[in-house]
Amino acid sequence: MFSDNGVKVAASNFVAVKIDPRKTQDAMEHKQSRYVPEIVVLDRSQNFITTIDARDPQAMKAELQSALEEANRRKR
Repeated sequence: MFSDNGVKVAASNFVAVKIDPRKTQDAMEHKQSRYVPEIVVLDRSQNFITTIDARDPQAMKAELQSALEEANRRKR
């Protein structure tokens, strides 16, 4: 999905950080499922926004856009 141009554009608004939940307890704070990898969106203050559950590029683009809107709304 990350090779889709629309997803690339939407994802460019985020900073991706890879965290191994087995190595830090802080990573488990926002984990929502038992699956890895898991895409979790946090705001600048590390507050949970959402988990991206999309299974196709169009849904991922929409979920990323929605997460960005929510993060920006909370920033105000």
